[in-house]
Amino acid sequence: MKRAGLAAAVRRLRGAPSPRRRAFPRLFLFSDPVRLPDPRGAALHLPRGAAVVARGIAPAPLAALAALA
Repeated sequence: MKRAGLAAAVRRLRGAPSPRRRAFPRLFLFSDPVRLPDPRGAALHLPRGAAVVARGIAPAPLAALAALA
C-alpha cells in the first residue's frame, strides 16, 4: 500500500475527533521480569498519556505502579 493510501485509510478508521473519546496512547513502555522487573522508575519519566504494559510482574509492584497513574 502506498504511503498516501495508508494515511487515507488511517483517517477513515479514526473517524471524526470527539472530545469525549480518549486518544490511544502514542507511547508504550513494555516491561517483563528479566529486562525491567520494576517499571515504576521508568514510568515516572514517561510523558502524560503514555501507557505501561507490565507483563509477568509481581502484585506488589503492580499496585505501586497503578498508584502512579
